[in-house]
This record gives sequence, C-alpha cells and structure tokens, in this order.
Amino acid sequence: TGHHPPPGCGTLVDHFDWSQLHEAAARVMTETERAELVQLVPPVAAWKSRLRAAGTPFFCAVFEQWVTEVITLVHGEIDASQWHQVPGYVPLLRRFLLELKGQHVTLYPEAMLRLALVLLRHTPLHSVLVRIVLKKTSLHDVAGVSMALDLIGIWVGTLKDVNMPMIRSAFDFEFLFDAIRVLMEGEQMQVLLKTLEFLYTGFDLLLEEQADVLRRVLQPFFYKLFLHWSTQVRRFYHHLLLFRLVRPLCWTHVVE
Repeated sequence: TGHHPPPGCGTLVDHFDWSQLHEAAARVMTETERAELVQLVPPVAAWKSRLRAAGTPFFCAVFEQWVTEVITLVHGEIDASQWHQVPGYVPLLRRFLLELKGQHVTLYPEAMLRLALVLLRHTPLHSVLVRIVLKKTSLHDVAGVSMALDLIGIWVGTLKDVNMPMIRSAFDFEFLFDAIRVLMEGEQMQVLLKTLEFLYTGFDLLLEEQADVLRRVLQPFFYKLFLHWSTQVRRFYHHLLLFRLVRPLCWTHVVE
C-alpha cells in the first residue's frame, strides 16, 4: 500500500493551492476583482513555476540552507574536492549556474548574490563564477562591465577569507588577467576607469608572483594610460602606478 499523509498534511505545493479560494471568488467577485486576486494569490500552476525557478528567493534560500546543513553535519570538515560527492549538490549547483548565466549581470536578485557568497565560503567556485560573469558581459556594456567588476572584486576578495589553500591556489588568475588585458585595449573611458579602480582595490589580494604577471600585462598600456586624454583616467592610473604597481604588496599594512 502507498503512503498517505495524515489529515491536514500534504506536500509543499499543496500549501500554495488556492483553487478553492478562486472557485469561491468566481461566484461572488467581478472579473476585475478576480484579476486582482490572481495577481495577489496566484493559482497553484503559477506557484509551481515560481518555485522551480533557480533565481527566486525561495530556491536560493533552500540551496543556502542546504549548504549550511551539510557544513553542520560534517562539522565543517569537508574538502573542496568532495562537494561533488554530496547527493543533491550537482543538480542544485547546475540550476544555479544556468540562472546566473541566463540573467543580465545588472539584474541578479539579492538572494542569488547572497547564495553566491555562501557557496564561495565553502566551495571552489570562484573561477567558475568569474568566468560566467566575464564571458556573458559585453565590452561595450558599461553598466554590465561595472557591475561585473564589482561582483568579481567581492568574490575574489573572499579568497583571503577561505581556510582551504587549494581554493586560492586553484583560482584561474590567468583568465582574469586576460580579461583585464581585453578591457585595457578598449577605448571606453568609463570602462578603463572602472578597471583601474578594480585593480587598485584588489591588488593586495595577489601573491607576489601573480602581481608580477599583472605588471607585465599592464606594461604595454603605460603610455596609453599615463597620457590618456581623460584627466580621471590619468590620475587613477598614476595612483595605481605609484601606490600599487611599483611598490611591494601590502606595503600600506607595514606603514600602518
């Protein structure tokens, strides 16, 4: 015999089934009032589609709580490479990444961004998220580039907080530096300014070897930036040059 839930219980979707309310409303409400009711209390079919969407606060809250529960069960002792062995992780992650890839970077809801930070604290997804955001953003989309660099700055910034050395050592800095090179080759003043700001803010997150690679990436753009027609770009580059590129890493901490 099949299992039947006790009276008053049911599936999660059952709690969103307002069909009886809509049937009663059809007998006493006008068409305009019923339309307003549908907007306020959607039928069950609409709720199903909303709950399935990976970018909704509901999905993100479930995934976030799921990650927290896994960490609690293993007492925080889970290697970055072991996550793919946890049942449920791969399908949840796949749906989240597809949603991240499908939406414009300026339209990411707060719940998705919060979930991304939770994942980055425990899983080696830094390179994956950075690749998705950079590959989907057009060089000519100033707002998109600005938001993408803001997000990447936050995401890369979590590398210094993670307690798993493998995550930091496995980050694809080469891909990030290639993207920086492409941004520097552009002529859009706002994009150049935002890229310089990103480099100035995040420079101390690099290791010395990585910083040397970045210095070589930026070297061909010296005259372009040093003598740029925009006063803002010139000044920002001068600050980057004087207080980051020609000095040892984290020198400000030593001074302080």
